[in-house]
Amino acid sequence: MAALDGDTLAYLTVREGEDEQGRFWEIGVIGHGPRAAELANQVATEIGEWDRDWGNNAPEPGFRMAVDDVRDQLTAAEPRFVIDKTYSRLVVDWPRRS
Repeated sequence: MAALDGDTLAYLTVREGEDEQGRFWEIGVIGHGPRAAELANQVATEIGEWDRDWGNNAPEPGFRMAVDDVRDQLTAAEPRFVIDKTYSRLVVDWPRRS
């Protein structure tokens, strides 16, 4: 998974480790670009909320896309990510726990 915001990119990484409880895999986020730390933090926060609120029982995220003249009609009350391009908009959203 990756998130792109203008000229800044953040993507997931996985690190394998081992401690006294055994092997584990830890998800991390790496950012590149002028707002690397900010976007990486946003992605990490969303992942943490998803894990805390849903864990392995999380609903699948929704992906909606609109192009050309109707792209501005694609809206969401609380999207997790909105990726705007010149001729398209992609909205990635999933429910938040109250």
